[in-house]
Amino acid sequence: MKKKITLIILGFLALGLKLKAQVGINTSTPFSTLVVEGSYEGAYKNIISNTTLSIQDQYVAVNGTSPITVTLPDGTVSNSFSGRVYRIKNNSTQDLTLTGFGGLQLIKLSATNNSPSYVIKPGYYVEVIKNDLSSSAGPLWDLSFLGAILTTNVQPLTYVRNTVSPIDGSTPTNSITTIGNISLRFNGTSSNAANMEYNLSVANHVTVLYHKAGSGGASLEQWGRQASLANTWYSFNGENGSATRDINPGNRDIGYAIIILHNTKEVYRVTANVNGDIASSGGVPAAASSVTLFVEKLD
Repeated sequence: MKKKITLIILGFLALGLKLKAQVGINTSTPFSTLVVEGSYEGAYKNIISNTTLSIQDQYVAVNGTSPITVTLPDGTVSNSFSGRVYRIKNNSTQDLTLTGFGGLQLIKLSATNNSPSYVIKPGYYVEVIKNDLSSSAGPLWDLSFLGAILTTNVQPLTYVRNTVSPIDGSTPTNSITTIGNISLRFNGTSSNAANMEYNLSVANHVTVLYHKAGSGGASLEQWGRQASLANTWYSFNGENGSATRDINPGNRDIGYAIIILHNTKEVYRVTANVNGDIASSGGVPAAASSVTLFVEKLD
């Protein structure tokens, strides 16, 4: 009788564990299927030659001085191990080719781009995950992350983009585009010619090289210097060249400038695209007047 009661109790305990289906490591209250309160250790492999990944692999570091191909496992097997993740870093000096099994199974690179292979440049890192498909008619793997390790003298490019439409009395305010220590704007309130202006958060000696072109005339260039106070709007000051400082939406002008801040040692590249109202033509719909500013900070 005692043996039967013990078996019944064990049965209820097993049933309770199955219903809960949550595991905690270093925690007594897991609120997810698996909770790990601590570090995690996974498989790490160094390779120097062509390799096909397997169930034993997770993080793969590719080294050497020769081109190498890393092949993903067959994704059409009955148990397609969806959700498996491989992390691959190219530490070599040559391109690394990541390819689907047999050179034919596809990798999803974007919403509209599938490919049987993907080239990983030296210094780059990718993560690839097995999706829930099992037919080679579609992509079997998703490229989910791409990153690059930059050397100490290589910096990322940062930028900001702003579009305002239509051009009206609010444009000088709504077109203000800020990045780093500089703000840019178009100070016009109609499709007539007006100026591009900049405003600094820190006083600087400024040099500007400005180009523009449009239906109103040939491509023009202007160079100028300006001692610029903080929190003050300035037009592109011109000393040498044939360009006027304004930009004309009615002529669909395109202007671009290099702006150098000498005190803070910064360089900015500005592209401005303006247009007045454009009527529909040749099956292309009409476009309202607009200003688009694209400002890059070149560190």
